Amino acid sequence: MPRGLGRGTLVVGIAVGLILIGVFALRLDWREFREAIAQVRWSWIVAGAVALLATIAARGARWLAVSGAGMSAFGAYWNATVVGYVGNALYPGRAGEVLRIAALHHAIRVPPGEALASAFMDRMADVVLLTLMTLYVVAFVAHESFGSGIVVSVVAVASGFITAFAVAAIFGERLHPLLTRVCARLPGHWSERVPRWYLQAVAACRGLANPRRLAATALLSALAFCLDYTAFWLMLRAFDWSLPVQAAMTVGVFLAIGSLLPAAPGYVGIYQVACVLALRWYGINESAALAYSVVMQGTTLAVILALGAVAVLRYGASWTRRSA
Repeated sequence: MPRGLGRGTLVVGIAVGLILIGVFALRLDWREFREAIAQVRWSWIVAGAVALLATIAARGARWLAVSGAGMSAFGAYWNATVVGYVGNALYPGRAGEVLRIAALHHAIRVPPGEALASAFMDRMADVVLLTLMTLYVVAFVAHESFGSGIVVSVVAVASGFITAFAVAAIFGERLHPLLTRVCARLPGHWSERVPRWYLQAVAACRGLANPRRLAATALLSALAFCLDYTAFWLMLRAFDWSLPVQAAMTVGVFLAIGSLLPAAPGYVGIYQVACVLALRWYGINESAALAYSVVMQGTTLAVILALGAVAVLRYGASWTRRSA
């Protein structure tokens, strides 16, 4: 477990996952569950896995576009994106967000403040798109499943990301002298590092204001979300369910919101709840929805861990060459 992550979060996440799995195990109709698994058409699962590969590549390209780096750096951004996926799958508290920044910094020596800012803006694009998708699902699909508090929370998070970006881009340098005075009390090199990283972050935020970079970021964000929902829909087709794309969107929104909660590694339990709640709006019973959640979660983890192995091999080789 990475340093600095509270073990309490992991304990709570595992406890929640075990409780949810226990509840579903007691309610599960094992005959329907086995029948649903038996009818899976694995060619559709393979197609869904390919869509997952594509969405990870799209997110790596978007982070590259956000940062303004050249295409020669795409491999490093792709590696760091994969490391982030692996970290979020294996550790609690969205640890992957920290790991991907560290991976990018060590791979191509991007200044820490710039890496942090570009990762923040990359995630901001996801939050904004997720907010729009949540509002769509609430308005047209599962409005009764969401309390007003959930909707307000999602909109508030998106507004907070956008406001922080705007403040950094417009007033960033004006706040630097104040930050320098405050950080003067920090121990050791931190009194110098934090203000320096802050200026790097401000410069990165201002760079994204470029219309071409904004357009590329928006386009790649839309592509990534379309590929996400395509993967979910292809896996729905694997169960021979004739469901609309909106069903895949509903699953994606429920999963995204569920991932914000304390969870066991791999989001065990959260996946199951999200799929059951989402698919009940389309007439899928609980046992069949659980079968879908197991297959989709297993496929997703297999893709992420396979890509993680490739990324670690490439990252480790480049790190060895740099050390030499």
